[in-house]
Amino acid sequence: MRRVDKAALLVTILFMALVNWDAVAQQSGSVKQISFEKGAICTRVHGQLAAGQDAVSYSLQARDGQHMIVNLAPWGTGAEFANSGTVTSPSGKQDGGKGGIIYDARLTESGEYKIRVGRNLMATQGGKASFVLEIVIY
Repeated sequence: MRRVDKAALLVTILFMALVNWDAVAQQSGSVKQISFEKGAICTRVHGQLAAGQDAVSYSLQARDGQHMIVNLAPWGTGAEFANSGTVTSPSGKQDGGKGGIIYDARLTESGEYKIRVGRNLMATQGGKASFVLEIVIY
């Protein structure tokens, strides 16, 4: 009986360690900074989701009163397309959609905006997915 208890304890400890490492990996996922050339109103970011990767995140600075357009398009010859995007305002409000223009609005807050590019998990096989993210702010 005592041996079974030790085995159950070991399994529980290993499970908790895996759960905690997964949370750390999700939290430490790097957010890539987007910047604009001086005087530019648009920029492009070419990106890729690795096989099995669900999303990648970007951030940029913008001001209240500016207008932002975010377009998500396929790029390269990847078998899949990262086809969904979400823009999160500094206060946490979210808006977005699937492929094409995922955001087109006048900004009502100043600060850091985050853009998450992901795949539609119901419509893909989890393979490599390339994309181009086009951002216009004026």
